[in-house]
Amino acid sequence: MKALITGSTDGIGKKTAQLFATNGIEVIIHGRNPKKWKKQKKQLVAMVLWRTLRA
Repeated sequence: MKALITGSTDGIGKKTAQLFATNGIEVIIHGRNPKKWKKQKKQLVAMVLWRTLRA
């Protein structure tokens, strides 16, 4: 399953992307601020890797 999350660098969009990613859903994130987008991408990758390693 895949999900496109708009506004994924702040607020509800950010939390939704994190929730989906940690539950095995492939997320496509979108945001207007490139700096925030890169930070969110790094956080999601780390969360997913941690989840995979713990499983």
